[in-house]
Amino acid sequence: MTLNQILTQYADSLIIQYRNKTKARATIKVLANCSVCDGLAQAERDCWLLDSASGAQLTVLGKIVGVSRNVVGLDLEHTFFSFTDYFDTPESIGFASYSDNPYPEDLFLDYRNFSIYTLTDFELRELIKLKIIYNMEFSSMKYLTESLYAYFGTDISVSDNGLIRDVTEATFFNFTNYSGTPESIGFANYTDSPYPSDLWDSYSYHYLMTLSYQVKSVYRKAFEAGIFLDVIPRPMGVATVVNYVN
Repeated sequence: MTLNQILTQYADSLIIQYRNKTKARATIKVLANCSVCDGLAQAERDCWLLDSASGAQLTVLGKIVGVSRNVVGLDLEHTFFSFTDYFDTPESIGFASYSDNPYPEDLFLDYRNFSIYTLTDFELRELIKLKIIYNMEFSSMKYLTESLYAYFGTDISVSDNGLIRDVTEATFFNFTNYSGTPESIGFANYTDSPYPSDLWDSYSYHYLMTLSYQVKSVYRKAFEAGIFLDVIPRPMGVATVVNYVN
């Protein structure tokens, strides 16, 4: 109940002969208002509503679910030179023509990047929603799509785009002992082509399923913070591709 509804309820409790007396009703409302401390209890309850919280309230809510307003190491003000995989992640400008100007917006990314990005109230609120979904256990695309719709409507959607990299027939670079095991192509003559059928073998290599996110551009910075923090909802071992749309 709102403060006004509470005061009206007390005024309506007057006995019949005083119920329509203006001064009597005003007196009861003043006394009731003192009892409820000008609606302090209701205000304290409502200040933790995610959609209406702001400032320090959102900061506290973020700490509760596990995200911080200040994201250490995240730089959303620059683009970086970097190596990009076949999914075009991480996004990078790479090496291009002589006309490219790497300063001041384009930089080399290394482990000494000490940037701190401070999320706005809007960005933190949307990141908290993503983290809430991430924190919940889910086992189906149905749950994931319904959860995203509940918070974001049609602004953020996800689909299984069916990108699975099949390596059952692939050969791998590897070190081979004198008996020829494990089977691998090793390093041979200059005519060998390591692409696309020959790969580097590593313990992390596996079939890769990919979820494709369609995200309205207004959520871009919040979503990029989620990617950086690895809190974008997805099953373990599943990659994500993100497309930002207007």
